[in-house]
Amino acid sequence: MTLELYGDPSGWPGPAAMRRALLACAAVCIELPEAPGQADHAVVSRVRPSGVLIDSALATGQPRWLMGLLVTIRPPTDLT
Repeated sequence: MTLELYGDPSGWPGPAAMRRALLACAAVCIELPEAPGQADHAVVSRVRPSGVLIDSALATGQPRWLMGLLVTIRPPTDLT
């Protein structure tokens, strides 16, 4: 899974704020396995980072940051 965070075309917020925001989003995703689930829904059992944060602006100059996550999902426990 790839997390992508887009900034305003004017360049706001700055790189440090975008980096912090993307790391906060990743932290929330990493906490998903502890979240309560439902028996009839797939379960996220593991989330971990798969690389580094990348500052990769679009061709228009709009800021964009990327980060990969490895996500393990298992099927629902109740398949009736």
